[in-house]
Amino acid sequence: MSTEKFSASPLEQVSIQVEVESSAPVRAIYSPSHPVAIQRSDDQHFAASYEASNVLPDTDFSLYYSLGETEAFHLLSVRDPADQADQTATSCSCWRRARN
Repeated sequence: MSTEKFSASPLEQVSIQVEVESSAPVRAIYSPSHPVAIQRSDDQHFAASYEASNVLPDTDFSLYYSLGETEAFHLLSVRDPADQADQTATSCSCWRRARN
């Protein structure tokens, strides 16, 4: 969400919603970059959301979660693929698998 290099004015409304369904139980969920609301429907499903008004974003959105007892999967960063101003932006969901 690093739009400050493209806009001198705050964004009127920002809304990010992520829904995750896992085959293993989800342990921890957090965002180091933004305050998120988390809703768990059961051990294997959750939704995370971020909303803000009149904000000048200064960092990309990051959401992390861990699964089971020995594995962790992390959603690192997502950029808007429709943003033509940043030629390095790609449409991707970046996943990293880490084993303890």
